[in-house]
Amino acid sequence: MNREVFRSKNSEIEIKKGSPCFIVAEVGVNHNGSLKEALKYLDLVKDLKADAVKFQLFETESLVKRNTPRAKYQVNKKGKNDQFSLLKSLELSQEEINQVFQKSKELNLNFICTPFDINSLNFLIDLKIPFLKLSSGDFDNIFFHKRIIETKYPVILSTGMSGESEIKNITSEYIKKKHTNFAILHCTSIYPAPPQSINLSFLSKLKKISKAGAIGYSDHTSHEITGALAFSQGAQIIEKHLTFSNELEGPDHQASLNPENFKTFISNIRYAQEVKGDKKKLLTKEEKEVRNVARKSLVFSKDLKKGTKITLSDIDAM
Repeated sequence: MNREVFRSKNSEIEIKKGSPCFIVAEVGVNHNGSLKEALKYLDLVKDLKADAVKFQLFETESLVKRNTPRAKYQVNKKGKNDQFSLLKSLELSQEEINQVFQKSKELNLNFICTPFDINSLNFLIDLKIPFLKLSSGDFDNIFFHKRIIETKYPVILSTGMSGESEIKNITSEYIKKKHTNFAILHCTSIYPAPPQSINLSFLSKLKKISKAGAIGYSDHTSHEITGALAFSQGAQIIEKHLTFSNELEGPDHQASLNPENFKTFISNIRYAQEVKGDKKKLLTKEEKEVRNVARKSLVFSKDLKKGTKITLSDIDAM
């Protein structure tokens, strides 16, 4: 298989060199455990004209032990502060995720989902969604990688909290086992991520060390320009969290963009895409027309008699 292309399960989507940037609106758990809210996000993503919507699927009991502490950005001043209670409040069931998937198909919206336990992974494989997406927290999860390689399922891998040697080790395992239909995203696992932590220059190196079919960027900044900057550095897939409001309760709303800002985020990427061009310097038809009136022509600087030998002082440019 060509390693310069990343294809969806049904091969209807191809992301390759020269393709439009593939923009993923990450709902994640911003539905706050409500199927009704999750379905509302589908209409929003469709209106925003993102290329795909992404959710998360997990069984809390299979994911964390009770009383596991939360990450710093997840801590809430009100109520309990353990991972188990937080995740339980954000959980959608397999049946509910299936309903979201079916509704996304009705809207002709590409659906991506991140599993966080092996049962959820197997469920999504059986559901035949276009792409799997592994979180940075599971980049070293050998059980997930083994199952994905077995099924040759198209997968997007996030590399937050990973060094170069780990990226090489994981991706070489895929290639060695003849699973080359994967994409890989540069990512900083801080929520929201400060500008000095982003390091978009790494994108060019990520392509070389991973040999992925496509590369991209999972954006955890609170800015609207970062996606466009990532595209300019070579990102073919860009993922960003979306929320109806940054004021909502929940762990990811602060690191998400509201609808108006997300619209600008997409617009910035599309503008960067339009102006990128290629390495050839070509004159447009319009530029040639401007040249006809903007460039100077040679004229005599004074009246000359017939037969005068012309010197440089006799000519000018107007």
